[in-house]
Amino acid sequence: MELPRTLVEEFRKLRYDHSISDFTIESDTGKQWKVHKLVLRLHSDVLYRMSTSPEFLECQRSRVILHGIQDRHIEAMVNFFYNLPHKLSEEGDCTTSVDDWTDEGLKDYFTSNRDLLQLADMYNVKELLKALVQDLEFFFNFGGTVELTVRAASAMVKVEDVPDEMWGPLTDHLAYHFARDVPEESELEKLQDVLASCPQVAIGALKRIAEKNRGNRYESWSHMG
Repeated sequence: MELPRTLVEEFRKLRYDHSISDFTIESDTGKQWKVHKLVLRLHSDVLYRMSTSPEFLECQRSRVILHGIQDRHIEAMVNFFYNLPHKLSEEGDCTTSVDDWTDEGLKDYFTSNRDLLQLADMYNVKELLKALVQDLEFFFNFGGTVELTVRAASAMVKVEDVPDEMWGPLTDHLAYHFARDVPEESELEKLQDVLASCPQVAIGALKRIAEKNRGNRYESWSHMG
């Protein structure tokens, strides 16, 4: 169901309306974000409880310090709280091709996604978790080439502590290309290196292909007789 435009606009205005904010999120650098407990209730039961339960020091001080979290990731989470409907990417936002992504840029993109996923998981921001996975799916859908998939896989294996949720979209696209396309020899060599260093991705892709083939076989059987 589409939300009324006025509600969306007012909710976004609330992001910068500090006249009725009643809680503060702060980073290690001292940067602060004024927020509203009602908004925290909508998104994070962890942050809401910390802001409203008297046994928490954060409630007594009306402030929580998120240690070890970069400012840009807290900014992204707070913006997400006030951005309705919840989306991290719009279809028209991606105007660059795979050639415009450097290897370092890909690694930074996946590192940032990892950090945001860990932040969302830590404070149980379920909608942000879902949106991050959808953002990764959109990233691969937009690229849609063997080259991007191989380069993305090469970048992701260089990122430490990648959550399982991030491997899913990549595994799906590897399976898609394995089943439909024959990679160039140079791409195949890179892909073999990636799969050798990250066997769980290879196993996941094979499972996806097996599930797809099994589904196709059952569908063909259903037309028999």
